This record gives sequence, C-alpha cells and structure tokens, in this order.
Amino acid sequence: MSSTLLALAMPLMLSVTDGNVRVTTAQTVTFCALLDHAKQYSGEVVRVRAIYQTDFEKSALDSPKCTIGIPMLWVEFDKSWETRTKLRFRWALHHGRWGEAKDVVFVGVFRVGGSHGHMGMYPSNWTSLP
Repeated sequence: MSSTLLALAMPLMLSVTDGNVRVTTAQTVTFCALLDHAKQYSGEVVRVRAIYQTDFEKSALDSPKCTIGIPMLWVEFDKSWETRTKLRFRWALHHGRWGEAKDVVFVGVFRVGGSHGHMGMYPSNWTSLP
C-alpha cells in the first residue's frame, strides 16, 4: 500500500455543473460508519478517508478497519473531475501500478442500492467530486 496520503478532498465550496448537487460543506464520515449507516448517507455529499484500489475492471474504496470481506463501493469520477482537479493529483491517482492501493481522502456523493461497476457486482457507488 502506498504510504502517501493523496489529499483529493477539494475545496469546501464546490459546484457540480449539472446542478444536481451544490456543496457548501461536506460532512466528514469514517469509511466504516459510511457502510454501517449506508441508508443514512445515501445521496449525501460526504468526505471520507479510505483505501482506493484499482486493478483490471476494479475501481473501489475499502478499509482494513472494516470487516466487509468483499468490495462494496464502486468509484467513479464526476464528469468535471478531470478539468477541475490539479494535474499532480490526477497523475498521482491514475498513474500507479495496477493493484496498488492508495490512501485517499475523497469528497463525493455516496449512493446505496442498485448494481454498479464491473458486471454490476457492487451494491454501492461513490462519485468523486472535483
């Protein structure tokens, strides 16, 4: 696991271009609490620290502190993330080796329910905001 914390939590004042979400402050939640109280946080914009894992057909958040066993949270990035996030953060996140875990702080929208990610096998979704 990478020992570097990638601080990808962007400024507190964010605006998503599609108008569905306007963020003035994001509540900080532990990753375990997010999963334990999923319905409470579903649809909310929150800040979470977790382990970001990528591999072939995998983009997921996880934490060694939680005992979930299987990946539960598929990660995707808001369409404006690339243009509104500094190059050094994008490069650090996306230019590691496959399978390399990264300790990150993300601000995003958490959604529970449905089928997400590769073959719809993830029950929850995280959309990282810029």
